[in-house]
Amino acid sequence: MLRKFLSRESVRNFIALFSTDVLVRGGNFLLIPVFLLLMTKQEFGIYGYLYTFALSMSLVLNLGYHAVIPKLYIDSKDDAEKRGTMLFTITVFLLSFIAVVYVLVGVTGADERFFSLVNRDEQASQLNYSLYRPYLGIALLSMVLSNFMTYYFISAEKVRKIQTFNITRFILVNALVLLVLALSRDTDAALLRLSLTYVTELTLCVLFSFGLVRQFRYSFDRKYIIKVAKIGMPLACTALINVVVNFGDKHFVMIYCGAEVLGVYTLASTIAVIPLIVYQSFNFIWIPKLLKQTDLERIRTMAKKHALLIFGLLTLVSLLVIVLSLFLFKAGLFPESYFDMIHILPMLLLSQVFSALILYYFNFLTYFERNYMVIIISSITSLVAYCLFGLVAPRYGATGIAFASMTANIAGFVLYYLCSMYY
Repeated sequence: MLRKFLSRESVRNFIALFSTDVLVRGGNFLLIPVFLLLMTKQEFGIYGYLYTFALSMSLVLNLGYHAVIPKLYIDSKDDAEKRGTMLFTITVFLLSFIAVVYVLVGVTGADERFFSLVNRDEQASQLNYSLYRPYLGIALLSMVLSNFMTYYFISAEKVRKIQTFNITRFILVNALVLLVLALSRDTDAALLRLSLTYVTELTLCVLFSFGLVRQFRYSFDRKYIIKVAKIGMPLACTALINVVVNFGDKHFVMIYCGAEVLGVYTLASTIAVIPLIVYQSFNFIWIPKLLKQTDLERIRTMAKKHALLIFGLLTLVSLLVIVLSLFLFKAGLFPESYFDMIHILPMLLLSQVFSALILYYFNFLTYFERNYMVIIISSITSLVAYCLFGLVAPRYGATGIAFASMTANIAGFVLYYLCSMYY
């Protein structure tokens, strides 16, 4: 029975992706003590602040392609001409959209005005945004293209390509960044890490895109733009609304607590994302299988069973993360000055468990093409988060903000669950 289970293609693909994730993410986790040694708490906090901003905005700029690509690829899978036209059209549209946004932001200086507003507090003035601006733009572009390539490989079921891309990126980026940081101790470590990481990653995205380009049929078909608008635009709007949740906690910590406390919060956030990473390996395999499914009763049965399994597994992973973190402090691998993260880590871990469940039930709303519900739910969740952040941050600092983030994600999960079960 075990041999039969392991012989399934979906199980083999999951094991392949999960093993790569364990290697890459586990390697990144093991490198955290090295980065803590090579960066000050303030630099570690600033890097985490800028990284989270770039990641949050990249989810807006990718136009919901994490749902668009699997859906359109399956629709055109058996027709090479149709598939090539689709890939060419959505690639050109995405790059054109990013170019327009970059020009508008560059001309208007909207990003500079944004950071001048959010950093008006004396604590947050420790961030000299103009210094990081060019590399933040590169990081944004790199994240968008990396996401695009990943979901193309997933849709095409090119598991080996995903493995190669992730392992190559992990080795090259970290080797280069650590070498330069070790040799440049008197420079801004946050700036060096941001620039080197994403210039290298962007280069790899370009190199790995050649396989995608070979699939192109150089014909622009407007019907795919309509489908992008229908599927992806609501998700892009949702991502913009979700910036309040995804970036808001770091922003409020920066404003009310400063960059050093944000360094502690960033460490806790980095570790807390482990349960979500474990889930994403499952999600990469689940999306194509769900989109192929036509039996609604079977979908509902699988949904409840998998949700309980995911919650139980990720809760267990979270407990292991807490134990491991305590061990790392005891062993001296994490500096004692970061120990306050232990007080907020359980809340952030639970927040990520419910984030994973939100992503799980989000798949069903995408399947039933109820993306407008995603916007409504995200608006409610973001409003709850913003109000809670503003309420607890001045009095309870980082601990209160972590609690607010957890509460907002639990509220989001409940809304997603109710909506997905209704449809």
